[in-house]
Amino acid sequence: MAANASAGSPVGEMIIAGSPKTLADINAQPANLITPDGMNLPNGQSLLVDRVVEEISSYDGGPMSNLASELREIQFQIDGLPDPQDADQVVELLTARRECMFLLLDVCLSSVLPDTFLSVGNEEAYRVRFERFLKYQHL
Repeated sequence: MAANASAGSPVGEMIIAGSPKTLADINAQPANLITPDGMNLPNGQSLLVDRVVEEISSYDGGPMSNLASELREIQFQIDGLPDPQDADQVVELLTARRECMFLLLDVCLSSVLPDTFLSVGNEEAYRVRFERFLKYQHL
């Protein structure tokens, strides 16, 4: 499977979030600084993305603060590429992250959604979901 093959590549290995080393490395970064050292603007300001992350990090634990963490993680992964300036490597990383996100969504919807329907007593929705699952399972 293509996903398994790309998971072993250097870019694919960076996508696997949740490993203790990756999380420790990300958490070791300053909370609101993702501009690589030495890449500040001539006037001393950091890149625009740092200011955006700082602004959205100030929200109180909502989805915007999650976005700031996600941006930090993506920047950390890009910085860890063999050549972070190579657009092809960055595109490969972002594409792999996108595929991973959709796979996680698919697993979540396939496994959790039917149980959720049953837990709230919506047997009709469960039946329709189960029939569609059986219909598309062979694909």
